[in-house]
Amino acid sequence: MAPCIGTISYIAGIRTGGAEQSERASHAGRRGYAPPGLPPQGLGLARKDNSMSDDDKRSKAEAELEREIRQGRKFTANEAIGRMLGPGAMKGGSAVSKVQAAEIEIDTWLRSNLLDSTGALQALLPRQLKGSMLLLNNLDQPLRALADYCQRVLASDDRLEELVRQADVEWGRRMDERPYFNKDGSPPHPDDPYTNDSVRTALNRVLRRISEVTGEQFRSTKP
Repeated sequence: MAPCIGTISYIAGIRTGGAEQSERASHAGRRGYAPPGLPPQGLGLARKDNSMSDDDKRSKAEAELEREIRQGRKFTANEAIGRMLGPGAMKGGSAVSKVQAAEIEIDTWLRSNLLDSTGALQALLPRQLKGSMLLLNNLDQPLRALADYCQRVLASDDRLEELVRQADVEWGRRMDERPYFNKDGSPPHPDDPYTNDSVRTALNRVLRRISEVTGEQFRSTKP
């Protein structure tokens, strides 16, 4: 369908008067109002479309942080928090609550210290502690909360089996495959990355590593 004359005239007017309208829009933005013929919401929409949201910035920062961790770079907890929250986030006082800071420290530490080829267990452990009393009682020592959690799981076959089941579910979600759940009376599937033995071994390694870092001794079980 051919465009109507009014539409053509309108487009031509935009092209010939672009510079003038741009100047009017800039002036209006400074003065806080829109000139005649320019919708007030247009200014706000233009700014929104040309900017990156806070969530996008955090997602990009987290991806960059994880890439550098996998390349072997070590981060302090404060540096990792600052990188994930963006430039200037740590200036002028606490940018996040102590709870959030503790959660981030645990997550960052596990990414650097837990060997986990698929990342399922690495992602699962921080979730188990999020909002828990173990974490709330150890906000100044988040690794102690992680160590206490690992000890509790290792001390209970039921808790260990539940953690293994959740790790299998997370693995299946990440790989888009059917998980290899443990079956009573049957040996583990040879392709199952998370079995009772493998998760028990991983938790014991976490405890030994925390002991090395903190100087405290945490009870572990034989793999």
